[in-house]
Amino acid sequence: MWRTATHLSVDGFTHNEALAFFAQAVPEVPVGSDPHAAAQIARSCGYLPVALGQITGHMRSTPAGH
Repeated sequence: MWRTATHLSVDGFTHNEALAFFAQAVPEVPVGSDPHAAAQIARSCGYLPVALGQITGHMRSTPAGH
């Protein structure tokens, strides 16, 4: 059982920071037919870095076309 804990507060990305993170995290993923897809994903995640990290990690580990 945890006896002590440290509370950390993490701010979300701005819109532009989220798009830059997305582009850097998955540069090999083409934009495809929807150039606004990254912005929609970032907005859906509330621009939260941890959530975007999970999604981009999943994208990197999923074969193309699946």
